[in-house]
Amino acid sequence: MAWQAPSAGEALFEGAPLRITTQLVDFDAKRMHFIQCMYHAGQGFLAARADYSTPVGPSFWDMPTGGE
Repeated sequence: MAWQAPSAGEALFEGAPLRITTQLVDFDAKRMHFIQCMYHAGQGFLAARADYSTPVGPSFWDMPTGGE
């Protein structure tokens, strides 16, 4: 989905219901690339989008998972 700025009348106000999504786009041994989107939960419009990469090191990949 391409990002589109909210149109007139589409704004978030304090107390508005939100829906946040996080998508892992790609990763390798040194970094992870995420996209996060914030939607108005009732009206469904995209209010904000963040696209970022974060560095990770060997200790990150050695962390125990919840199933161990």
